Amino acid sequence: MTFTPEEQALVDRLEKGVVVPFDPKMTHESLSGYGAAIATDVPLGQVETAIRTMRLMTGGIGFNAESDATADVTAIMKRYDEKKPIFVHSAEEKAWIERAKPKYQVSEPSAEIKKAIVDTAILGKYETTTYAQLADTSATMANYHGRTYTYKASDSQRFMDKVESLLPKKKA
Repeated sequence: MTFTPEEQALVDRLEKGVVVPFDPKMTHESLSGYGAAIATDVPLGQVETAIRTMRLMTGGIGFNAESDATADVTAIMKRYDEKKPIFVHSAEEKAWIERAKPKYQVSEPSAEIKKAIVDTAILGKYETTTYAQLADTSATMANYHGRTYTYKASDSQRFMDKVESLLPKKKA
């Protein structure tokens, strides 16, 4: 089967595609939120660490700066109703949430939360694990559990409540 030059050009375009020039438009600002959170004194690493900490404090929602809207606004509203922190990726996303649900007004974190993030994530100030007396089972279990990672503080409390329920009651 023989094609005319126009038909051959059409077949080639459909089968092979067309050449499109690639013009990347990445900047340090556009990459914020996608880097690794590592211990460093370089400002970019500190920003990544702060963003990672904020994401973990708000339920571990993945970072997504491309879209103007959160994939699951219902989950965001549930966190809002439960008075839990919400992490938005951009000012546009914040505006989108407030347009979608006018009664919900997403506010900035309090000064205490900002200080907690900076102190732990950037400055490295956090409570270190201490040694417990061997005879103190609760303290030993709390020490052990403090060395493992949990996503929520309530997980640690539930663990310790369960440990306490299994131990014999202390005499007054």
